[in-house]
Amino acid sequence: MTGPVAPRGRPALLGACYDASSSFLRGAAEGPAAIRRELQSTASNAWSERLQLIEPGEAWDDAGDVALGNDPRAAIEQAVDALLTAGRRPLV
Repeated sequence: MTGPVAPRGRPALLGACYDASSSFLRGAAEGPAAIRRELQSTASNAWSERLQLIEPGEAWDDAGDVALGNDPRAAIEQAVDALLTAGRRPLV
């Protein structure tokens, strides 16, 4: 069975601060800031098991947060599409 081919570009972290469609608990919108904070924490380890440095700017870039506007889902899709078109590998 064959699935979609993963893009080979440099990974880019893209924040989607959106949880308005959640049917239960809110809080996912705070996730991108929490992830960035923990990646910069002194308790974080920026080395992989293969001894590769995986900190921002070395192995991946921070593409910022999506400006959600009036249609958040469309804004997220457009931001992901822009990264893919630029040859990037979005992590949303």
